[in-house]
Amino acid sequence: MSLLQKLKLRKKKPKKSVFDNFYQELLNDPSPNQLLNIGAGSSFQHPYWTNVDLISDWYKNASNTAINYNLMSLEPLPITSRTVKIFYTSHVIEHVTNDAVLNIFKEAYRCLEDGGIFRITCPDSELAWRAIRNGDDYFYEKLHTPWFNRESTLEAHGMNKPYKDMSNIQKFITQTCSARCLHHTENPQIQCTDEELLSLVRDYDFEQAMDKLCSTNDYPEILEVQNRNFGFHMNWWNKAKVISFLEQAGFNNIVISAYAQSKTPLLRDTRFFDNTESSLSLYVEAYK
Repeated sequence: MSLLQKLKLRKKKPKKSVFDNFYQELLNDPSPNQLLNIGAGSSFQHPYWTNVDLISDWYKNASNTAINYNLMSLEPLPITSRTVKIFYTSHVIEHVTNDAVLNIFKEAYRCLEDGGIFRITCPDSELAWRAIRNGDDYFYEKLHTPWFNRESTLEAHGMNKPYKDMSNIQKFITQTCSARCLHHTENPQIQCTDEELLSLVRDYDFEQAMDKLCSTNDYPEILEVQNRNFGFHMNWWNKAKVISFLEQAGFNNIVISAYAQSKTPLLRDTRFFDNTESSLSLYVEAYK
């Protein structure tokens, strides 16, 4: 075989990642479902991880989902207690109700082995509102999500204006409770104007105002819309709220983390983790 042929063959060999060594050290037995990605969607694929999500028309290409599970069902995960080493969920808890989040947090606590890790990342509503308060247009310029600017997407989801052309307050509402955006035309009776949101924040503290904005008791249409548009947001989160829900689930060792700063090197691999909207995200880790 010529030197050129040998070089070509060498190029075809996949380069072994430094993370492979960590996985081999961590997974010292062949048991399945030791690393779980909750709400993984259709794009996450990793040989060592098991994806947990609801197989639906929304994720038509989610052939990588190994555990078909509806987070809104409030059912137990089909996982044996104390068998999971790491749970990860990225930009999921803003898509479901408080009850659903508390259930999945409790299930994560039940399923984790002692010393196990649960990492959560989600939009930081307090950070996004601070940008409104400070007139920080640049923060919202970075949120010109292509998905919300396509005509086909706008038509399919009842939006009458591209995200990039909305006011910053309507961008905030879309990122917090999409069904109440002024430009979502499906349920005009629940639309929230800029002035109405500003009034809420003036009359109540921030957490109370966000609860009122996202209230499915006051606006049951939010749930109806969410059932048709899984990609919409319907819930708000800040550090205090995430910590409170983790504590209710049983965790007492909780830290505020940051982008690519997990306790475990595995979750610092930003090819797969912490790579969604890092500039507006909140990162929290809990240890059992």
